[in-house]
Amino acid sequence: MEIQSALDRLLAEKRVFVSEADFQFALAWKIQELHPEATLRLECIPWECDPGMQVDIVAFIGRRMFAIELKYKTRASSYRVGHEEVRLKGHGAQATGRYDFVLDLRRLERLADCRAYQVERAWAVLLTNDSGYWRRSSRSGTDSPPVDDEFRLHEGAELVGVRRWKPGAGPGTTAGRQQPLELRGSYCIAWRDYQPTAEGKPFRYAVVEVGGAGPH
Repeated sequence: MEIQSALDRLLAEKRVFVSEADFQFALAWKIQELHPEATLRLECIPWECDPGMQVDIVAFIGRRMFAIELKYKTRASSYRVGHEEVRLKGHGAQATGRYDFVLDLRRLERLADCRAYQVERAWAVLLTNDSGYWRRSSRSGTDSPPVDDEFRLHEGAELVGVRRWKPGAGPGTTAGRQQPLELRGSYCIAWRDYQPTAEGKPFRYAVVEVGGAGPH
């Protein structure tokens, strides 16, 4: 199974998703169309790995598992799609959004390492019309980097090793997210354009593959 094929077909429909759940359902539907032999699960709990974990999309083909974590982060905006006006709310809080994307990578690594499952491939996907996610901070590499500098997701950013908040991160930002995140893999962020309509803020999306552990 290759997620890019499903994304290409889905995004070719020029849809604006009203929510992360809308994006999740649409992508799962497209995967099912491309792979009718697959069994799809949404919000799947890998009980033998971590009962507290929920994976956004899981596809089973035979004994092989394919796992996908999604993030859909938007600025407040509206789009005219045919006869429908789609209004998106503003999520803001990019720092916590970046942390949560890196957390998705760590969770997928843990799932791939779990011997109870045969995870063949896994992906983390971020779709957004918020340029704060793909733009590099002017303070990166300076003596006063942003507090989320190690979680930044700009074009070419490399995520590897232990990622942690910089000094000065306030409790409002780090609440429930205090723990550093240690990655066993190395991931380079690359963005692709998505322009569903001629008007409104453009979207971009990043897909990061987390290697599976293969047959056990």
